[in-house]
Amino acid sequence: MQFLIISQGMHRFTALNISNKFQAIIYFLTIFLFFILRGRLMKFPNKLIYFIFFIIIFFIYGISINPINSVLIDVLLLAMHGAFFYLGWNLYQEMHNEKLIKSILIDGIIISTIIGIFFLSFSGEIVSPIIGLLALSMFGMMRFGNKFSIYFWLIFLIMNLLWSFGKQTLLISVISLLIIFFNPASIKNAFKTSKKIANSSLKLVIFSLLGASSYLLILSLNIEMASIRKTLLFFENLDLNTSFSLLLNYPELAYAVVDVSTAGRIYEVIVTFNGFLESKIKMLFGEGLGAMVDLSGKNELAQLTFDFGETRAVQTLPAFIFLKFGISGCLIFLLVLYKQFENRLLSNKLFYPYLLCLIASILAFSTLFKFHFITFFLGAMAANVFYTRNQNKGTIRQTND
Repeated sequence: MQFLIISQGMHRFTALNISNKFQAIIYFLTIFLFFILRGRLMKFPNKLIYFIFFIIIFFIYGISINPINSVLIDVLLLAMHGAFFYLGWNLYQEMHNEKLIKSILIDGIIISTIIGIFFLSFSGEIVSPIIGLLALSMFGMMRFGNKFSIYFWLIFLIMNLLWSFGKQTLLISVISLLIIFFNPASIKNAFKTSKKIANSSLKLVIFSLLGASSYLLILSLNIEMASIRKTLLFFENLDLNTSFSLLLNYPELAYAVVDVSTAGRIYEVIVTFNGFLESKIKMLFGEGLGAMVDLSGKNELAQLTFDFGETRAVQTLPAFIFLKFGISGCLIFLLVLYKQFENRLLSNKLFYPYLLCLIASILAFSTLFKFHFITFFLGAMAANVFYTRNQNKGTIRQTND
């Protein structure tokens, strides 16, 4: 749909805004049909009441200072992710069905390859659910072993060769490798015996050589990949001589420090932060649901093909949380993240795909395509932790009896 809109001469940001609304409708219908056809649903988690209470408080706060239609759009966004959380909560057992995960990945590889080749032939830059597929294949590899490695590497290559949406692709790819091969359990297992140390070292050398040779091959064939091109552009424009305090006072300097894309994100965070310095209440609680940030200052800072104005859709997750909920929201987010990290061993590896999607949203939050995977994997992880903990309590109780 994005391609059809862009082909009519519309800028990709506007096209993305329209396609997101269409995507939201598709998501709503899919989730609605799932809950209707599923029949028996699992009980809502008791702690969901805290989330509902949190939304109600910030809804009331939001409508007192922001337009009601803007507030309702933010509420709809959060409600959608509440639905994705509940979807993950209901499907947590299916996440451990090896055949089902394999079937989803095979279908995803076929569809992603066809669509990727189509868009690549038109030099299109699109955002896709392939990050969710990468996270799912990563989970499969960590949960079921090396027999899922073929699916992970195929999706890894498809994402980096056929789908181009910037330097985040490269960074997310590296992070996925770090999560798989350098998580505490993998490192501990790799150094159990001298034989495993030798095997791990050999694998590291082989993968490093393959990565370097693939990169050189791409350069020699003059294949232009947006992820590599934008990463090189970032380092070409990087200037570490400008101090952080100077950037806070003059956010427009971000465009002289890094590339235009990264500068836009830095500019948003600084403008949001500086706006809160005017009021202690805004600093503590943000501007509530429906809050917007004025980005029109961007238009004079670079040769942009899109005129920015007031928007709800900031590009990074920290900026979104700070804008809507202030320091209190950031502290709650960090507390929740700490609890999730604390419960990672009870999640049966579901913490790791959630972590990858969370990092993706921190880097580029502005679309539903990336963000909704967070709450799905979070719901599945929360259900797994909840039922594992209850099962352990039952076992202890039976032992004591």
